[in-house]
Amino acid sequence: MLGSVLVARKANLVRAAQPARRPNPAAARPLPHGGPRLTAAHLVALQRLAGNRAVVQLVQAGATAAVQRKIVTIGTERVKVRSDKEKAEAQAIIKRLKDNYGIELSSQTTIDGLKAEYPDVKKKVKKKLATKRWRMRELRALETALSYYAPILGGERAKSTRTGAAQEVTSVGKVKFSIDEDTPAGQLDPDTLGEYFVTKKNMGLFSPSEGYKQEYPNEKKELVATFVHETGHGLLLYALKDFIAASGYWKDEDTKLPRRKRTESPPTEYAHENAEEDLCETAAMFFVDRKRLEKRCPKRCAFMVKVTNAWIPAPKKAAKPSAAAPEVK
Repeated sequence: MLGSVLVARKANLVRAAQPARRPNPAAARPLPHGGPRLTAAHLVALQRLAGNRAVVQLVQAGATAAVQRKIVTIGTERVKVRSDKEKAEAQAIIKRLKDNYGIELSSQTTIDGLKAEYPDVKKKVKKKLATKRWRMRELRALETALSYYAPILGGERAKSTRTGAAQEVTSVGKVKFSIDEDTPAGQLDPDTLGEYFVTKKNMGLFSPSEGYKQEYPNEKKELVATFVHETGHGLLLYALKDFIAASGYWKDEDTKLPRRKRTESPPTEYAHENAEEDLCETAAMFFVDRKRLEKRCPKRCAFMVKVTNAWIPAPKKAAKPSAAAPEVK
């Protein structure tokens, strides 16, 4: 995102020549059980074909399915679940994120990050910022994404080569929309998928990520990629200088090498924005679809192998026993 923080994964920039694939608000939304939304026209047609009783049964079935989905509050967060079993799963995931990775769910921290990083945006726009309920697929994707960074998160970080630096991401939140630019003309942004706020050590997920599917074959992989990418803005920034040197594409963070000197292109269109976005897109593809990265960008794949292997300190070699002192006769 252009502005004070260049760390947002935006739907409209991943494929610059195409519009973002966001849900069409005019389209009929599915019922919780997966059927089409019943409009008045649908009901009249059904009534003519099947009679009043069939229509009543269908509406009741949809109402029953709707009741099965509910919003529960866990800590400070709202989560959409289908059953008590899913509620228990959500509670367990949230606990593991804290216990294993030192990451709390805090959507209010995301709002605080937006307000801090967009100081020139009018107050009336900032007042529209609102938290969003989590979906189970997002919590599962978040846990998957953080598992890739496990050696440098939570208690494991102290055992890693990153032990001397404070953990760069400590919370993740979900908010309806980000802001498009840090100017008095700034508005809520319908395109940003996720964003990292360095001052709050927070990563935010936004509503446009729901149903988004473009770089990867399904929403699950897209969500994991977004979480890997945005948390990477914090967790991988230390490696940016080495990445630029190894990339075969960048002269510095914002300047590309002359074409004749380029030896490898970034893995996605969005990765062409700057070296930091390239690094984070590279990390996302490395963890989500490594074979594709290895085929498309072998230099970047080798770089990520080197970086992740380096998180675990090499075992210390046992000191060789000193030669025994000669016996005094």
